[in-house]
Amino acid sequence: MRYKIAVIGVGVVGKLHLDVIKELANAEAIAVVDVREDEGKATASKYGLKWYSDYMEMIENEKPDMVSVCLPHFLHSKVVCDAARAGVNVLVEKPMAISIKESDRMISMAKRSGIKLGVVFQNRERAIAKRLKKIVADGTLGDLMRALLEFNTFRSQAYYSSAGWRGRWQTEGGGVLINQGIHHLDLFQWVIGKKPRRLCAFTNTMAHDIEVEDLATSIIEFEECTQAAIQMSTIDHPTICRIELRGQNAYAEFDDKSIKLARNNPTIGDRSKLQEMWATPELTLEEIEEPKEEAKKLHEAVYLDFLDSMTHDRQPAVSGEEGRKSVEIVNAIVASSFTRRPVRFPLDADKYEQILRKLSKSSRKK
Repeated sequence: MRYKIAVIGVGVVGKLHLDVIKELANAEAIAVVDVREDEGKATASKYGLKWYSDYMEMIENEKPDMVSVCLPHFLHSKVVCDAARAGVNVLVEKPMAISIKESDRMISMAKRSGIKLGVVFQNRERAIAKRLKKIVADGTLGDLMRALLEFNTFRSQAYYSSAGWRGRWQTEGGGVLINQGIHHLDLFQWVIGKKPRRLCAFTNTMAHDIEVEDLATSIIEFEECTQAAIQMSTIDHPTICRIELRGQNAYAEFDDKSIKLARNNPTIGDRSKLQEMWATPELTLEEIEEPKEEAKKLHEAVYLDFLDSMTHDRQPAVSGEEGRKSVEIVNAIVASSFTRRPVRFPLDADKYEQILRKLSKSSRKK
């Protein structure tokens, strides 16, 4: 079967999706949707497709098997729900929504309509990320005791000024956490593989004229008392990107390019074998490197998985429920910083909506 796909939103990411679809043997792009007439028509002409300004008109006329939603964050929930209600499978770019309430609405509509809902977190498809996940899951590290995520990068003021929806609570739903850092936040919680229990966080806007945060720091306690620290920013150059994982048997450090693995003998938890006051375990060091992978190939893997989920009537690898997990952590960090109190999981969706409304109103007054 050859699936018909329409792309809704043809900015930089939307065009990447169109390039990926061209390479798929079992799918073809049939239309693009964008409210910007010049951009929409130009993209449609380049790829030999039909252009629509109204996605529901497109769905009614073209009857696609799936749509790819590549719009600003605040538009995701409505478009996904409308497409699902029309019986169309949906692949939505990250973040799936700006809040867990919106995410839940999308998940519920997908279930009621019997369609597949997938979220684009292409970094899960990286070979090096899958290897890190396996190292944790197969017990190489032993019981996980602590974890650290640092993702600190740079964005200019011009970047935030380039689109009206960026840098605003009402339309972006946050800053570095929900936009730049959410890929790594998703990877972090996926690799750890445990549910968060409670969180305490601080956020601030340090170097940009925006409403949302450009610096965030949080402490999370996961199940089984695993402690984790997260720091993210758009005020740093050069970029710092790494994950640390300390288990009873070994330590792993992931720097976005390779994994450094240090095995301990005896293990950290074996107190009986280290009798000297300053004794330390012996180390066996290993470095695991993977070749650089093209973003296009990673997105292609996402598409192949999603199309296969349609063919075999299964959940995609990153379902709506999976995509929601990182949104909940982002919402929890914002909530803790706003209330200046620790928060517990599961997060109260209605209370967070109230916080988001207050943030939007106070920002507009400024």
